[in-house]
Amino acid sequence: MDDSINSLEDLVSFLDDFLQDSTVWCRLEWDNPIAEDTVVLAQFQARYDMCDIVEGEAERVIALEFLFHPSDFEEEVPSLSLPVDPDDVEVNILDDALEMQSLDYRLLLRITNHE
Repeated sequence: MDDSINSLEDLVSFLDDFLQDSTVWCRLEWDNPIAEDTVVLAQFQARYDMCDIVEGEAERVIALEFLFHPSDFEEEVPSLSLPVDPDDVEVNILDDALEMQSLDYRLLLRITNHE
């Protein structure tokens, strides 16, 4: 059986299966090429819901959007968007985490527990 990831659709499907019913710690970083430093854009912990592909003008893929279940204290659904070049997304599978990189952005999703 071939489990390779050949497209963003395959990646989204893999993420949904891998992170299903998991609480994850998320950290989105941007590598600022001008200042040559890393900026933390978002950091939080939430229960994973789903991932989707975001298209911009001319139906060009511009991001992967991650949705999370709101906690008992939140009214809005937490979300996070990782800007991507659809032809250049690097995914590293770690022991208890996934790291994705594209353009100058890096997203770490560390599983803190499975429900």
